[in-house]
Amino acid sequence: MKFQKLNIFLGLIGLFCVLGCDPKIDAIGEDPYGGGREALGISLSSQAPSPDAAYPGDEVTFKAKGLLAWSKPEANQYEFEFYIANEKAKIKSATDTTITVIIPENVSSGITNILLKGQVFYGPNFTVLGNVKIDSDWGIKTGTNGPVFNYLEHNSQSRSYYLIGGFYTVDGKERSKLAYISDRGVLADDNSSRYNVSRPLLYGFTSMSSEQTVNTMSYFSNGQILLSGSYNAYVYNKSYLELNNITVLNNNLVMDTMMVKVQAWGTSTATTKIVPRFNGGALQPIIRSFVTAEGKVIAVGNINTYAQADYAKSTAIENVYNYKTVASVFRMEKNGNLDAGYRSGDLAGAKGITDAYMDVAGGIVVVGEFTKFDNETANRIVRLDMDGKIDKAFSTNIGSGANGVINMVRYNKNAHKLAIVGSFTSFNGKPRQGVAVLNEDGTLDETFVPKEILGGQVNFASILNSGKVVISGTFQKYEGVSRPGFLILDANGQSTQRFNVPGAFIGQLFQAVETLTTTGKNGLLLMGNFSRFNGQRIDNIVMLEADFD
Repeated sequence: MKFQKLNIFLGLIGLFCVLGCDPKIDAIGEDPYGGGREALGISLSSQAPSPDAAYPGDEVTFKAKGLLAWSKPEANQYEFEFYIANEKAKIKSATDTTITVIIPENVSSGITNILLKGQVFYGPNFTVLGNVKIDSDWGIKTGTNGPVFNYLEHNSQSRSYYLIGGFYTVDGKERSKLAYISDRGVLADDNSSRYNVSRPLLYGFTSMSSEQTVNTMSYFSNGQILLSGSYNAYVYNKSYLELNNITVLNNNLVMDTMMVKVQAWGTSTATTKIVPRFNGGALQPIIRSFVTAEGKVIAVGNINTYAQADYAKSTAIENVYNYKTVASVFRMEKNGNLDAGYRSGDLAGAKGITDAYMDVAGGIVVVGEFTKFDNETANRIVRLDMDGKIDKAFSTNIGSGANGVINMVRYNKNAHKLAIVGSFTSFNGKPRQGVAVLNEDGTLDETFVPKEILGGQVNFASILNSGKVVISGTFQKYEGVSRPGFLILDANGQSTQRFNVPGAFIGQLFQAVETLTTTGKNGLLLMGNFSRFNGQRIDNIVMLEADFD
């Protein structure tokens, strides 16, 4: 008997590892939860219950078999327990063919199961109703085949977006790292007036092309677009022009170019060739870039070398470059020339930069794993003023900063706040379990106090205009309630049930965009590198309807 129990226990461990321990799982066969084991003469049917979706406090009846042998309904006693998404539900009644339960007050959508004498009998996935649901009419259905890192809202077409990242296809159609979608999520044709290139970056599955990504798009005041990331060529007239991780595009995404004279090659005479008009960049990947109010360009990253082509010494087939040392953050003119007046002098910058943003005043806030910036103490976060100098007031407000790495920062200019996530456990001496909200001046927002997070970490946080905070990660429980990987928190860190009904999320979020759904209701457009949302197979982009009223 002991061996039998041991085998059952080990079998359960193996099952849970297959279902929950491997975030890369996309499919595990047909209806893996249906039926369960029947060694005790019971089973929970995989058929939809009645009703098939309900609010907390509602009664729902599931089809089952053999429960009466383990029940004393007249005394309201049951030897088994019923769970929805790992939350125990009150059993209202049971017969030999059904079980009626009351939906728990705090629960997310998820798999149902009966637990009897250590054995688990799985049933159907159950949908808990609330103020958040997937917009099933939104255009993109199959997502992307690679991560979506960022977006840019079109400057004249409200709620229409350029998507950028590391993908090759969108909804099964070829798009190399850049795509354009309408306000209803419809992918633009590759000959659209706003998107007329399907392969803007090197395309294919070679090591060189697969490593190329874009992560930042910004508008200039004249409608041109700044595009940066980790890439060394951009398409022009069916050829690829050489560049260094950044370029300027016209408003139809065609590269802004010019003709230059170059040196003769071999026996040929001197000639001209087409080159990017923006002649500047970095040898290292650019993590973030920004267009200033004056139309200049700021680049941020683990960068130490600025690069500019010397066309007077270049040939028709090979560019010659001039290099200058820079320190993590540097500024260029609109034509790509290095702005020598910005961050001038012998500066050190920092190592281990992970993210950055530009605030409404034109300052640059940089985060990462560093503890010094320009050889001054800066515990994982620092602000540079418009001249590129460290903002002493911000540093004072930060205090002791984060006691661990800050992996990501998201800034809401309307709320004048920023959210940070990482491996830290405190910020300026106050406990914060890997997620914190700061005011624009660097002080800790002590209103937002996250609750206990179990089963994993927070790896994304973004502040909505309402003050609510979207978080996601690998966590399984929040304040003792199963909330697998995705939450919309109140401004004080509380998890209000009606906004937290979605089921399991697997992956990494990068953006949560406030917009409108296909029916004109409040929406959240989620982008990232994820494979499941609400327990469903969804690849990297999804539109939610979110009723915050």
